[in-house]
Amino acid sequence: MRIVLKIGGSLIKYPRKLKELCKVIGNLHEKFNIIVVPGGDGFADLVRKYYKIFNLSDENAHWMAILGMDQYGYLLNNLIPYSKIVDDIDYIDGILKNRYIPIILSYNILKTNEILPYSWDVTSDSIALHLATIIKASKLILIKDVDGIYDRGKILSEVDLNWLANNESCIDRYYPILARRYNISTYVVNGLYPLRLMKILHGEKTICTVIKTY
Repeated sequence: MRIVLKIGGSLIKYPRKLKELCKVIGNLHEKFNIIVVPGGDGFADLVRKYYKIFNLSDENAHWMAILGMDQYGYLLNNLIPYSKIVDDIDYIDGILKNRYIPIILSYNILKTNEILPYSWDVTSDSIALHLATIIKASKLILIKDVDGIYDRGKILSEVDLNWLANNESCIDRYYPILARRYNISTYVVNGLYPLRLMKILHGEKTICTVIKTY
């Protein structure tokens, strides 16, 4: 069973906590087939800034932001024990068989599989979902710096795609559109508390939001 962890770029604002999370993830390399997709956040925010200043095309900004995700991937590779950088889907099997954790660099893979629109509505959430589907993962865990998805200040234990499509949340706007094509178990959890991630992996209840895709 393959599990994709998208590690949000927002966690870079908490260096000590990010290091702790990455150590926990690395120590799971023998127990789970984990694949990491880097987020964007600060790296992508710089692209947003230049997008406005220089009136960049949506296409160029899209690929610049994805390259920002790849930069974060190299940072995570430094922090996650037993991790390997990969920019070709075909290498993932071998890395997992050797009990390493692949960290996906998205740019080359997405360049040969262009189905996502060039839009700021598409962030690393949708990209992680798309990649999770390509590699036939059974579970996607979106690791952020919030406890889950909120509605009027309260954490929701689960949401459906209709709710996501009609409400503002920490998930990007394109996600519910893309998720209607796929059926993959998805969770939103706070990476500042690694124990919560562990509980999801072990099938235990914890503070998080489950996104229902059916």
